[in-house]
Amino acid sequence: MWKDDEEPVSWEGILEIFRKNVDNVANLLINTIPKIRCTERTIENIKRRIRSIYNFPKKDIIFRDITTLFQDPKGLKDVVGEFYKRYKNSTVDAVAGIEPGDSSLPESSLMSWELDAF
Repeated sequence: MWKDDEEPVSWEGILEIFRKNVDNVANLLINTIPKIRCTERTIENIKRRIRSIYNFPKKDIIFRDITTLFQDPKGLKDVVGEFYKRYKNSTVDAVAGIEPGDSSLPESSLMSWELDAF
């Protein structure tokens, strides 16, 4: 038990939270990417760097793994560049993002740097 005054954490609970977060991130990307005004070529470059894992986590689901996009220098530069172009004339106080625990240079930190919002 982690702490005496808290309920123990189960794998089922962790997976439930993970599924909710995955759904939230997927919806964010689905709603945000079409609103970004970028060239068709840039969109295709970004899409090409996103790995699709079929039938994961279960049959008839396609998991879009964006870590492959962020691990590719050109893909990362394209994404940060497009977000920068979209928000460069806006007042941005902070940039928040969901980062993997093993990330050596978080993507939201790059956006903060570009937008001078850190």
